[in-house]
Amino acid sequence: MFLLALPLATKITIATIVAVTIFGSGLYLGNRIGVSSCQQAVIDSQVHTIAAIKEQVVISDQVTTEYVNTVAKIQTKSREVLTNAKISTASLSGDFRLFHDAAADPFSQATGTADAASVEAQDLADTLSANYSSCNQNSATLEALQDWVRKQALVE
Repeated sequence: MFLLALPLATKITIATIVAVTIFGSGLYLGNRIGVSSCQQAVIDSQVHTIAAIKEQVVISDQVTTEYVNTVAKIQTKSREVLTNAKISTASLSGDFRLFHDAAADPFSQATGTADAASVEAQDLADTLSANYSSCNQNSATLEALQDWVRKQALVE
């Protein structure tokens, strides 16, 4: 009844104020809910990132530990082989030393045999053991890196 007695301009003004108030309230609540959702998404993302980093650190520690243990086993085995080997006291020709050096290093300049000094069998055994140990350590390094990459790729 009260609204029927008001002039048309007043009715339009009241309707406009009510519409603006409802619209403004909707904008305010929507913005508040949206900001809250964005903040929660950022927090969730940070929690996930921290968890992934922790998992990557654990993987790195495991792979490093396995690698260090493998290298220690290789070095121990190499020393055992030299200790248990029955090596003669004979000398090997200089040609053999040059052949071995050239095979071990493809860029070696060792080609002449006239001036090649002979090599003791013990020195040869020491060199061969060190070379194989180094080769096995390189292999273990590569395997550890491949294992690390495979495991890191699984972290989400």
